[in-house]
This record gives sequence, C-alpha cells and structure tokens, in this order.
Amino acid sequence: MNKMKFFKFKKNTEENSYDFFKAVSDILYYSIRNRNENMAKTISDFMYGAFKEFRDKNAGIEVVYPIVFYEVVSKTIEELATQKNRRLTFLEHRTAGSVWLLGEFGNSKISETTYSWIWSNLLLALNYEKDDYVIYHWEQAFQYISRSLDHIAPLYSADYKTIKNKKEIDQRFADRKRFFEFHYALGGLLLYKRRYSCIKRAFTYTQSIPPKYELLPDTMTEIFGLYFNFIDPYGMNYPWISSRYYFPELGGLNSDGIIKRWICQYVGVLFIRQYSIVPHLITMKPLDPPIIPSTQGEKRQWIDNLDYFKILVEETLKNKELLITIGLDFVTEEWCEKYKYPKPLEFIEKIKQDVIASFEGTLIEQTISDVRRQKFKDTTIAVLSPIFNEYKIINNKTELLGELNKWYINGQSHIIDKSGFADNQDADYLNFDSFLPNSFSDKYRSAISEIFVSASSQYYLLNYQDILPAVTRLGINTKDYVIVSFGIDIKDLITKNNNEFLNDIEIIKFEHRNYHLVGDSLFILKKIDLPRFNYREIKAEEIEQYSLDKVIEEYNLYLTVIDLNQAVDLRKEFAEHRDEKDLRKSVYMAIFLNLEVQWKKNIQAIQIKQASAYQEGGIINNLGDVKPIDDK
Repeated sequence: MNKMKFFKFKKNTEENSYDFFKAVSDILYYSIRNRNENMAKTISDFMYGAFKEFRDKNAGIEVVYPIVFYEVVSKTIEELATQKNRRLTFLEHRTAGSVWLLGEFGNSKISETTYSWIWSNLLLALNYEKDDYVIYHWEQAFQYISRSLDHIAPLYSADYKTIKNKKEIDQRFADRKRFFEFHYALGGLLLYKRRYSCIKRAFTYTQSIPPKYELLPDTMTEIFGLYFNFIDPYGMNYPWISSRYYFPELGGLNSDGIIKRWICQYVGVLFIRQYSIVPHLITMKPLDPPIIPSTQGEKRQWIDNLDYFKILVEETLKNKELLITIGLDFVTEEWCEKYKYPKPLEFIEKIKQDVIASFEGTLIEQTISDVRRQKFKDTTIAVLSPIFNEYKIINNKTELLGELNKWYINGQSHIIDKSGFADNQDADYLNFDSFLPNSFSDKYRSAISEIFVSASSQYYLLNYQDILPAVTRLGINTKDYVIVSFGIDIKDLITKNNNEFLNDIEIIKFEHRNYHLVGDSLFILKKIDLPRFNYREIKAEEIEQYSLDKVIEEYNLYLTVIDLNQAVDLRKEFAEHRDEKDLRKSVYMAIFLNLEVQWKKNIQAIQIKQASAYQEGGIINNLGDVKPIDDK
C-alpha cells in the first residue's frame, strides 16, 4: 500500500468516528496472518502515529484512548502470539512491549484504563507462554521510568525556603509510585506463574555500565517499605486488589489475600537479591538495615508482620529451582558466614527486635488527648452527615405496614495503638480521625447497593447499547416509577438518544457500590415500593457499657473512644479474641448505628446490569428477553 495514499485515506475519514481505524486494524490482522511484512510495517507506522497524536493532544493529563485503540493492541498481540514469524518482531515490541500505549519521550500521564489494558495484555502474553512479550514490556517500562517519569529537580525560591515546583514534584512522585506498584505486582504474577527465567531476564536487564536497574529497589528501606505497603493488614491500601491486578485461576473471597501474598513473596525475592548487589558507589549500601518508622502505629505494624515476612523469605530460600534459575542460589548460611554478611532470617529477626525496643519506649500509661478525641468526633460528623443526607432521597416517606423484609446495617469498630490518640507523639498517627468513618462510609454505601440486589425480583444482564431500549420495553408508567442507578449515567443515555418516553421519569444516581456484586446496574421500581430507613435507638445498656456519645441526633449515631488500659473489663473481653498484642497500649474506637432497612414483600424491582468484559456476570440476555412489567 502506498504510504501517502494511506495517510490521505486516514485524513479524509477522521470525521467518521473510528470506523476507519477499525478497518485499518482488520488490514493489520490480515497482514499478520499472511506474513506480509511490508504491509504490517506501513500500518504499524500509521498506528504508532495515531497513538502519538492522541497523546500529544492530551499532553499533561491522563490519557484514556478510545476503546478501539486498546482493542487493536490486544488483538494484535493475540494474532502475533499464534504465529512463528520473527520478521514481525518490530510489531511485537510496539504492541506487547506497550510502546503504542506508553509512548516514548512524552509527558502524557498513564490512566487507570491504560494500566488495566496493559495488565490484560501481559496476561495474554503469559497465557500464550510468550515470555519475550513480557520482557519487551519490561524494556519499554525501563525506558519510560527513566526518561518520561524521571525525577524533577526542585526549583528553590530566592531565599531557599520554599520549593516553587513542589506540586509538580509531588505529582511526579505519585506517578512514579503508581508505575512501580504495577511492576511489583507483575513480579508477583511471574512468581505465581513460575516464570522464573522471565524474572531472571528482568533482573539482569539494564541500559548502562555500571548497571542501574530502574524498576528494582536497591536499599533495604525500599524493600521493607514495599512489603508493608502490600501486606496491607487493615485492607486500607488495596481492599480489592484483585480488581486491579487479576491473577488467573484465582477467584472468590480469598483471591485478594492470595494476590497480596504472591506480591509479598516477590518482595521476599527482592530481599534476597540485595545480597547480589555489588556497590560501585560509596553511597550504595544494599545490606544496611532499613530505617525504623517513627510512629507507634507503624512500629506495631512492623512487629506484627515481620514474622510473616520471615516465613516468605524462608520459603524463597528453600525454592532451589527459583534461586538457581535467577542466579541467587549462592546465598546460603555458609556463604554469609564466610563473607561476614548477616544471614537473611537473622537479619529480619534483628530488625524486629530493634523495632520492639523502640516501640516499648512508649509508656502504657499515656492518656487519650481530648483534642484528638474531639477531632475524631468532628471528622466523623463531617464525613457521615453528607452520606446519610445523600441517601435520604431513596428513604420512603410513607410508613410501611404489613409483612416486611428487613436488612440491617450496623456500626464499625477498630482497636488501634493508643499513640493515635495520645499527645506528645513524634508524628501524627496517619489518619486516626478519618479512617474509621471513611471505612464505615464505604460499608454503608456498599450495603445499600447490596440490599437493592437482594430486593430485586427480576434480573437482566445486557450489553450497554441494549440498556435504554430494555427500560423502554418494560412499559412502565414513568410518573409512578423511579430508576435507581449505580454507576450507569442513564440520564445521559436518555438525552443522547432523545428518548421522550423516559424524559420525565425520576432518576436517582449513586456512584459508590459493591462493584463485585452490583457492577453497573439500574433498579426500576415503583416510588411507593422504595425502602424505608429506620434509624433505631441504641440500647441503653450498650450506651452505658461503651460510654457512647451521640453525635448525630437525626440518625441516632454514636461514637466512643476508650483507653483499654483503664477499661479493665472491656480489655479482658477483647483479649479473649486478640492474643497478639498488649491491649493496655491500645484504644477501642467505634461508630454505633442501628439501621433497619425495610422493604415491602413481593414488590417488582427490576435489576438491569451492564455486561462487562472484565467481570464474569453470566449469560447475557437478548433484548427480546425483557418483558413488560405487569402492574396487576
């Protein structure tokens, strides 16, 4: 194909949505199947330019490509994976190697959508046992982090007291952290899939002499920081890590924990790798102990979880196949003794004892700060009041009579180190005042979405384009019905399609939901069948037992913060289920709520769920499956 004619074709058809792009994509697939190198090269150059042009138009912001762009990369990888044609290696580099998606020497930002597609592409490569494709991506990522995401030098003010470009530096730090996180998760995936030779190739890839490994840590402080980031004992960093980093053949409630374990296992491999680093600069000290955290909460986290890290490292040391393949089998106790290096397991135990000694410097008798107690109260009110008010709109104003279905949403509690509520600490205890109300807010909103699923009488799984026609087919009286939407912008659909029938129906939209259960869904029901929220009063004996303080009168919401060193009876009660810590050094913080959500029995509530390529939802319905609602 003449290249000039090709680009002319492109220019003349740009206004026709992306139909031209799909057509060119089909030609690309054809050239791969027929091993037409010249045609593939021409189209590849065009694709490269199309991706670059789109990034250039979005310079400085997160780039979310049109779906056809992502699809052409994924499908091209699959087409190439089934071929044995080394003459198309350039195309493998650009697609499987993420060149089209990441770009070269640009300043565009990677969106979560792009991260998700790259992860899917890597899974595709591993499924076809194409380790070369993973390494192509690693090579491109190596270049990207060092050139497009390199550190930004600070620009100081004239008096050197402030950094003028601090915002840009902080944003670059966050972007780098996200990029590293992705590739540490990739290391966990490779370990899970037993692609040891692939890990070796990643470990040895560099573009400089002396070697520098941009995607790998080089200090123990980084190693331990990684471990405690991914171990995530309170589920705060990655509550649904499986939705971000899917591992094949894993599912169910335990998948998140298993994925975190494999990533932490990879961190254990990185820990052993520190023994292989040969310092070529005086500042390089790969086996120096990590910096112990300053706050009591972080120290406690280290104390509670270092034994598990020791187990992971021990398992790594026993995996001879892994160590031999990646060239770390020389790390033995005899080798450590010979060269006077700390033995790996003893190294970790020494760190633990140092942390314990530091932690024990805080006295058991430290008291709770009234200022911090009030801050927890103020933050809880600020976080939860808008949430409760937001959901008032679906609260049936009419009292429901007769037999009812009932669901309950209760409060939430947590036991944390007392340092979070104590004065005279070296540093503030993370988000001591907000993590519990934020966590409860997520629980509350997720529970509401789950209750709608439980109350549904009919379920349809439909493709996006069928959603609006399906609602129309229900034949509802729009004045009597309401649409409660979780994640689907039904108003936008109605407007874009100029659907007069649904133009005046009441629509209530919520973004937050339990995505694993609800996904993107609409619930269509009569207004008179909306649920009734009954915020019941807390029992008097509980108010007395937990020294509860009512903070939101309208919703009967209570709080408490209790020093467990002083509350002997409560401490003994909690200690029966918590053997791992001295509760005298802890506080019990809790949000008390007793919400009863009432539904009439036998209501007609129709759930229409949008089908997703990334979430298993069952058999997709045809539009003809949708039957009109029989109001009789």
